[in-house]
Amino acid sequence: LIAGSDAQTLGYYSVDDGGKSLYHITDSGTADGGKVIALSGGLYAHLLVKDSVYVEQFGAKGDGSTDDQDAINRAMQSGASTVKFIGGKTYAVKGYETGQAEGSTTGLVETTGIVVPSDTTVDLNFATVKVLPNARQNYNAFTLTGVENIIIKNGTYKNLNIEYDPELKAGNMPLNDIVNKMVILANMYDD
Repeated sequence: LIAGSDAQTLGYYSVDDGGKSLYHITDSGTADGGKVIALSGGLYAHLLVKDSVYVEQFGAKGDGSTDDQDAINRAMQSGASTVKFIGGKTYAVKGYETGQAEGSTTGLVETTGIVVPSDTTVDLNFATVKVLPNARQNYNAFTLTGVENIIIKNGTYKNLNIEYDPELKAGNMPLNDIVNKMVILANMYDD
């Protein structure tokens, strides 16, 4: 590989794992495990983002036990207007959590869940998003704070709540209230 060329991968971890991607090779960059990957010889592979991306292009496995939250968030922040999942897979995520961790004396624990930016369609393609239990048993898979024009469709969820606040304040809202900001949940099923 040389700077200025393009390269295609056949998968993220292995051939045909859903992470097939096209990259542009340069001699500069900051590796982030998704859009930019460090190569040998001081080269960097920059993902050529199209209108849609698959979460596997950012390292999600969808095996039901690996925590895919960071990889999914890298896909959400890629700039693509549609983020896709592969049907039939189960994606485990930590979810959104705030509060005192059980047995902790050091303070609050906070994770973000899947952060969906404005103007994004999340197409689960009939995959399952499963929130891993946390210390408080109080968690949300998707964090939709201060965003508009979101569609989350075609999926099954386990242990799922959705946190959304149209006024940029904290708290949960009933799902029927989030439609006011064009957040649409379509063909979503509770398992």
